[in-house]
Amino acid sequence: MCRYVVIVVFLGPPGAGKGTQAKKLSDYFEWRHLSTGDLLRNEVKNKTELGLLANEFMRKGDLVPDSIIINMISNILENQNSGIVLDGFPRTIDQAKSLRLSLEEISKKIDKVLFLDVEESNITSRLSQRGRKDDDPEVILNRLRTYGELTQPLISFYQKEGLIEKIDGNGTEENVFNNLLKVVA
Repeated sequence: MCRYVVIVVFLGPPGAGKGTQAKKLSDYFEWRHLSTGDLLRNEVKNKTELGLLANEFMRKGDLVPDSIIINMISNILENQNSGIVLDGFPRTIDQAKSLRLSLEEISKKIDKVLFLDVEESNITSRLSQRGRKDDDPEVILNRLRTYGELTQPLISFYQKEGLIEKIDGNGTEENVFNNLLKVVA
């Protein structure tokens, strides 16, 4: 018997607070927070079949193919008994379509896509205050450009599917979280 599992995807520009809010939401509902970066590192560390395959690409500095990441996610979802919060995936329409097909194969679907909408001035301010190496002004502009080209079209894609919930991400961490709860609960 297949138990129903809530699946939520976070979208938004760099600096929108996706990771922070995804973690808070998963803690609140006792769901699993699934960051693709963490998932990849864990699979490689545990030397799983998919992890070894992914490591071949990572060692060369290449992007891990979508099919490997989707298989990792599907393996987790197939055995998951509580909700899942996807953080950092999908990032492109092709990834979203592949994920949808993979979920259909295991009789699951995305329930909501939470889009954290943040003004560009707030994004730039947040990113420059984080103190990460990849948060210098030139890199920030490049990341925003990449987001606009690759990830922004996902919003329209998921709007057409009736899954998008737009959340004002400009407030404090707590205000944004309270807005999320109104949409998800």
